[in-house]
Amino acid sequence: MIEFKRENYIEKLRSLEGDGRVKVITGPRRSGKSYILFKLFKEDLIKRGIEKKNIIELALDKALNAGLRDVFKLSEFTRESISGINGRKYVFIDEIQLIPEIVNPFTGNKEDKLSFADALRDFTDEPDIDLYVTGSNSKLLSYDVETRSRDRGDEIRVYPLSFKEVMETAYDGNFEAAFIGYLTYGGLPRVYTLENDAERENYLIGLYEKTYLKDVIERWRLQNSEFVVGSILKVIASNIGLITNFKRISDIFYVNNRIKVSPETVKSYIDAFSDAFLIEEANRRNLKGNSYIKGGSKYYFEDLGIRNAITYFRQIEKTHLLENLVYMELKRRGYLVDVGIIEKNCLEDGKNRKKQLEVDFVARSYLRKAYVQCVFDSSKESTEIRETLPLMMIPDSFEKILITGFALSAYQNDKGIWFLPLRDFLVRAPSGVSKFTL
Repeated sequence: MIEFKRENYIEKLRSLEGDGRVKVITGPRRSGKSYILFKLFKEDLIKRGIEKKNIIELALDKALNAGLRDVFKLSEFTRESISGINGRKYVFIDEIQLIPEIVNPFTGNKEDKLSFADALRDFTDEPDIDLYVTGSNSKLLSYDVETRSRDRGDEIRVYPLSFKEVMETAYDGNFEAAFIGYLTYGGLPRVYTLENDAERENYLIGLYEKTYLKDVIERWRLQNSEFVVGSILKVIASNIGLITNFKRISDIFYVNNRIKVSPETVKSYIDAFSDAFLIEEANRRNLKGNSYIKGGSKYYFEDLGIRNAITYFRQIEKTHLLENLVYMELKRRGYLVDVGIIEKNCLEDGKNRKKQLEVDFVARSYLRKAYVQCVFDSSKESTEIRETLPLMMIPDSFEKILITGFALSAYQNDKGIWFLPLRDFLVRAPSGVSKFTL
């Protein structure tokens, strides 16, 4: 039985332990949030001497606990569960978003609403109670916890397994086999407990159709059918790395299906996909003016396996999937990631025209900033010129990196651009230039 250790998340939970705030573990469905909290972190606590009776567990997605999906009953359950227990109490609540928001019955004011955050806030004032909740909704932290709990929440953002985790655990360190497997089946942990490719494909397609798609429609109360919502998502999946235009998607959908869906509805669907951790938005930034460009964002999938399941494994294009893989790896490592745009004056037909060149990713953290291009094969001179030209035009001295499957070892060309092997980037293998592995 394959078991993934997810040590970086356990270290994060340890660092926040006992801070008097709600620890909110967010991420896509089936990415391992519950496993990290209820198994790995629980085992870690017990190893460190915490008694089992001091760990209170509640899984709200279980039918047996359906009656506790209520603000007041949740508060009552928590209070009763910790009664009579000495020392610090650890309260774990799974799928907290299943508790609906309600109008305060004591005021009757429709503007006065209560959410799960109100039930938890009282316990954050007590020094011997440590609260941990999981959820599959990106608004959990920004709205319910930060706003309702008056900024008393810490987010632990869980992503699907990284390439390195999959390679080391499921492929015994075989980079080439792991790369093919990861581009095809992504990083949801259960995928790598299945015996063959057919089982993996069936699992991911079923998970998409029966869980992800239905969950989005029900939770965000989308008005159209599964066919309409799913078809819009397929358009996004077929256009990884391309600029997203809501009107264009609306027009494509009408041409293909003779069903009218307005650009505004398309946008609302894409927002719902983002809230459910299906996709991530990458905004475009003008690198010379250092300002965001309105409209025309790009979207990348949280998990490549789910993306491929949406297209029924018929569109496995390495170029686009590599771009998605690099984007998500940068996000996993804590970077804010934008798409860079830089304008170049060109002479065409005797006239000066402005041409937009694109830098795949601008990766920023409080420690560093880097401009990143990615390409499978940079061996052709024309490809190298095309990919490095935007980097050379950037008017600052931050790191400029081309991630490529062609280079066998990292090197810097005479323009100051680092060529970083894909293997080094994904695995962080010692290469003599480790500071350039992002």
